[in-house]
Amino acid sequence: MFLIQSVFAALLGCALGAALGVGLQVVVPLAFKDLLPVRLSTAVFSPYVISFGIVMGLTTAVAFALLPLLSLRKISPALALRAAVENHRSLRDPIVWLICAVIISLIFAFAYLTTHRWLHALWFTAGVLASFAVLTALAWGLARVLRKIVPRTWPFAWRQGLANLHRPNNQTVAVMLAIGLGTFLLATLYNARAMLLHQVEERGVKGDANLVLFDVQSDQRKELAALFQSFGIPRFEAVPIVTTRLTAIKGRSVEEIRADKMQVIPAWVMRREYRSTYRDRLWESEKLISGKWHGQATIEQQPIPVSIEKGIAETLKVGLGDTLQFDLQGVPLDTQIASVREVDWQRIQPNFFVVFPAGVLEQAPQFHAMVTRANSKELSAKIQRAVVERFPNVSVIDLTLVLDTLESILGRVTSAIRFVALFTVMTGIAVLTSAILSRRSQRLRESILLKTLGAPRRQIATVIVAEYLCLSLIACFAGALLATLATWGLSYFFFGTVSVVAALPMAAITASATAITVALGVFGCWGIFQRPALEALRAES
Repeated sequence: MFLIQSVFAALLGCALGAALGVGLQVVVPLAFKDLLPVRLSTAVFSPYVISFGIVMGLTTAVAFALLPLLSLRKISPALALRAAVENHRSLRDPIVWLICAVIISLIFAFAYLTTHRWLHALWFTAGVLASFAVLTALAWGLARVLRKIVPRTWPFAWRQGLANLHRPNNQTVAVMLAIGLGTFLLATLYNARAMLLHQVEERGVKGDANLVLFDVQSDQRKELAALFQSFGIPRFEAVPIVTTRLTAIKGRSVEEIRADKMQVIPAWVMRREYRSTYRDRLWESEKLISGKWHGQATIEQQPIPVSIEKGIAETLKVGLGDTLQFDLQGVPLDTQIASVREVDWQRIQPNFFVVFPAGVLEQAPQFHAMVTRANSKELSAKIQRAVVERFPNVSVIDLTLVLDTLESILGRVTSAIRFVALFTVMTGIAVLTSAILSRRSQRLRESILLKTLGAPRRQIATVIVAEYLCLSLIACFAGALLATLATWGLSYFFFGTVSVVAALPMAAITASATAITVALGVFGCWGIFQRPALEALRAES
């Protein structure tokens, strides 16, 4: 009977959620219509996506509903009178472990179907389980610690409220999970937003180049340098670019490797053009992680020592000492990997997979890219106009406009994050309310007894406030700590940037979650203040 109720309630919730999602599909794209170069169609709906959402929501709800319902199988009629103080769920029940395994499998399946990557799904599942484990362990530890360290000199109301955290039928674990996970998710969302904004703002103010000129011919460099100086820009850099193609890897021709059905090197990495450069030093955006840097060489030196970027080396399955052969307009260049570099691709400047030493490619057919910085939009516009008038073949990109567009997009993303946060708050409040009301009868009975013994309304309210204030503060602190760890993981493994913690939003989330928890706790027992004690006792008997 209870399972049927759970299934129908979950089905109704999933159907309403699917309808809400379909409605949002029409509304949300309107916020981005001015930023995207294509027109979005909001009239196309995916039956697969809708069905996937309903099935995942329904199976998850039923799986979680089964955990408390399993204990009903072993309850005898004689236990009915003691059901309020005894917990009949046994961890030795194999079906309990089976249901837990199903829940974990559902989490993994959801993550995999969303990301389509096994590793990401495993990390997500491990993160969810670790969060549950940390919050549960913290709740148990809090109950044990408060049992021993609460001073007897504290006021009765505070001692009574803190004692409720370790008494039978306490709500410590349930409320800790609800508040902690909600805080964790909200804080992680705002930290991710802060990282993205910081990344864009940093590129705009740190003094990096914001003008890039492509396809500059060798005989145009001096004239462009004079043009820059006429606008009061003494600093610029010209980067030579030589176009080559990869013809052999470790002595095997590219055609032979591509014909091999067992090869694991992606085809695109062997078909592409490699635009390389030559110089005698590392740039600030590069870091040597293995091997030795060779700044000078001669064309007679065979094989030529080159430096390769870490990511492309991993894709090509090569390392120090391995050989690569490039074709430079019919001239073969035999090279050997002498060093491996890590490149900061987010720096606004030309970066390269392969860097040759100086003294080898100077006479090869090449063009240049020039990078400089204009300190105002007006100056940037004047430079672009002068370059176009005098050098029609040169393409100019103003990266300030790109950054402005990114900031505008992130402003819309901020609104989307707040929108998602609103749903998270609503869901968290619903879960928290359910957790608090699940023990409402126990709290009412305790409050009624206190009222019967002569405790004033203020003292009873203080007991409730002390309980939920302590619980929510610790849960919010744990959620914020988990969010900080998750933010570091996102910054290191996904964003590739410095971890940024949004301190002000996290403080606001903590304060709001604490206030909501205390308010819900007081509201759940507010009914006893409106009725005489005798009437309340009869209602609870």
